[in-house]
Amino acid sequence: MLKENGKNAVKKGEVIFTKGEKITQVGIVLAGKVVMQGASYRIVRPQGTYLALNRMNDEVYNATYTAIEDSVIYALPVQGEETLRNIIAKNADYRAIMISSQFKNAVELYRIKSSLTDRAERLFNFVKKSYEEYKAFCKEFGVAVMGLAELEELQPYEALMDINEYRMPYYEEGAKIPLSANKLYFSYSEEMVNFQVNEIMTLVASFREDCAAMIEYIKGIIQVLGLQPRQNLFEYICAKAQEVKKKDDLPTDLHVLLNNIIKELSFQYDALRQQMEGMPKLDISHLTDSMASLAGKEVIAKEEKTKEEREKEIERDVASLSNSLDQILKYAPISDEDREKLKTNIDHLVEVPDRLSVEDDVKKAKKTITPLIFKLYLACYHKIREGLIAPPKAVELFMNYGYIDERLLDPEHLEFLCGIEYEENEGPCKVVSMMEWLDMIKEGKREPSKSEFDEDYVENLRSLKKQGEITEKEQKTLLNDMNRRVEYEVMNMFMSNMRTLYGQPSAYMPILYKEAIFGYLDKILVTKRIINESVKNLVKLDYSVFYREVIYSNADLKIVNETVMKNVFPDVILFPLFGTNASMWQEIGGKNKGTPARFCFPVMTSTNIDELMVKMFGRFRWEICRCIQGMAWNDVKVKSLTSEYMDYIQFYRKNRDLSDEAREKVKLQIQKARNNSREIFLIDYEAWIKNEANGSMKMNKVAREIIATYCPFERSLRTKLNVQRPYEVAQARSIRNAQKKKQEFELKIKALQKVTDEIPDEMMNTYKFFAEM
Repeated sequence: MLKENGKNAVKKGEVIFTKGEKITQVGIVLAGKVVMQGASYRIVRPQGTYLALNRMNDEVYNATYTAIEDSVIYALPVQGEETLRNIIAKNADYRAIMISSQFKNAVELYRIKSSLTDRAERLFNFVKKSYEEYKAFCKEFGVAVMGLAELEELQPYEALMDINEYRMPYYEEGAKIPLSANKLYFSYSEEMVNFQVNEIMTLVASFREDCAAMIEYIKGIIQVLGLQPRQNLFEYICAKAQEVKKKDDLPTDLHVLLNNIIKELSFQYDALRQQMEGMPKLDISHLTDSMASLAGKEVIAKEEKTKEEREKEIERDVASLSNSLDQILKYAPISDEDREKLKTNIDHLVEVPDRLSVEDDVKKAKKTITPLIFKLYLACYHKIREGLIAPPKAVELFMNYGYIDERLLDPEHLEFLCGIEYEENEGPCKVVSMMEWLDMIKEGKREPSKSEFDEDYVENLRSLKKQGEITEKEQKTLLNDMNRRVEYEVMNMFMSNMRTLYGQPSAYMPILYKEAIFGYLDKILVTKRIINESVKNLVKLDYSVFYREVIYSNADLKIVNETVMKNVFPDVILFPLFGTNASMWQEIGGKNKGTPARFCFPVMTSTNIDELMVKMFGRFRWEICRCIQGMAWNDVKVKSLTSEYMDYIQFYRKNRDLSDEAREKVKLQIQKARNNSREIFLIDYEAWIKNEANGSMKMNKVAREIIATYCPFERSLRTKLNVQRPYEVAQARSIRNAQKKKQEFELKIKALQKVTDEIPDEMMNTYKFFAEM
């Protein structure tokens, strides 16, 4: 702190007042120069000017004052509202210095404001022109325009308030008046000084606010122009240019446009750096690299830079997540009431000390948030698929991982999410994200799933018509309304499964928050590769799990309604949340029994995927058998997995093949599964896959024989286990059935070979299936 009411020698580089500290003094520069560095401006205060005078009514210093040469500062104490009058009354010389200082301060801030105004106008015109050129380029070469909401809605900068700038010529002349003349004139009246100083203080405050607002305006535009991660005009132009480059030569004007964008970014950024504190040096290497790749030039040391560039990209993505909730709500067209309600409750969850609490306020907030999240998800999906405005990174993470607000997670979680890369599906199952699944519904590649009341989309429309909620004409229209089909999928299958997959009903909320995430981050991600590897490993054990009987006909070969085996792997949908469960939602995709099943998994989990997959296989085995058998699913006269197993658990007490100990275990098994036949079977199925496949006998004789018959192991494993008598007995019926079917199809293929050299794949695959069993 400076010595008050006295002169203070200050060395070059020494800080006089620090931004953020409590205001206790103002200063007068008696000799030397001091730089005033605020958040949005940098002004040099020469000899004969005041320091912090315009801010002395604030609680803290809003700028840092640093000597840029050896200086002498006279310090005056701040004593509440009367400080200004006390200084004016104390010394006639102080009045003149104060007036002169205020004139110079007003003129300097006006110069900064004018410069910012010119730069904001220049930038606005440049960006609008560049955006139009980009759209014209896309139109000329027939590629879809990816719009930017910020540029579609961009308006010229408007001042925050009307400022009386007509007095500026007066202040400019006043700043030229010698200090001696000001002393002579203003020494006569304290009131004149007080009025003049307060008038300029009001004007200067307006200038400061306007400068800060213009800087934010400029920063916002240059982010969208080329600095923010991915969703910027420069990247969009490069992406569309790459599309065009595959089939046509790029026009010279495009390279000129990209080069001009880089120049404008550099100009605007450097100008801001000169005035603002803490702005790092601009790195545009990723922009120049993109231009180089368009020009057909190799980017130097591309492979060596890949890891470094990826880290920078993640860093930029994380930085772009600031105010994520506002970004998502701005992007999605939901009602103001829903938007406000969601924001209020998310804000409440950010503040509560325990988000896993079962206190009423937390439960109420979660209950309010849950339905709004699905409305928001649907709104974002439709907006994304319009293809006009590309989603920001926050929206992408919301759609794919359930992320909504950076305040609910730690920095390590944000880096983890931004570091996840897109992967192609390679494997027997079609593994898709929820976004990709909704695309399949929208494009008609899949029928909407059944609701929790086992009602599909067509049946739901029929029910609505029957109840008088829609007319027959509306029913026919809605039947082909793809957006309505997507809405049905989100509000039924999606909503129902999210709670199931989450696994903790009391803490359920369909968004990511750190308290609900546990496990190592590098281990929790469920990828398409992991799902397919798990399926392939388990199919090696349960060989025939996805094979089912379908009807095949071929008029040319006179094949009519032949029953063949078809391997139909399930669709696996990755839900955007962290959960501990999986769900086997449907055993078939519609009315057609040859369509894929639908397995639902969380995109992040701490549970072992193989453990979850075994449960999916077991439940699927039960439900597909029930579906195919229809009304006879539990009729023991019609032999099937479900009918024989139901007979076994209904009459286990009278079964002579079971010991008293085995009967007691069956009783406990039924109780554990709460008398649910599917879950009773699942316990035995898990034992079959996890234990019996390794030669560890955990099942009783009866259950082993039923499951060995209908869920046979892969041939080599079966042969290996047959050295043990119990397995040989249990698997005998399965082997006999397979041999019988093999011989049957062998005869049919020989008959076909007399007619044609090309045996239909359906017949050959069925023969191979039974031959390899």
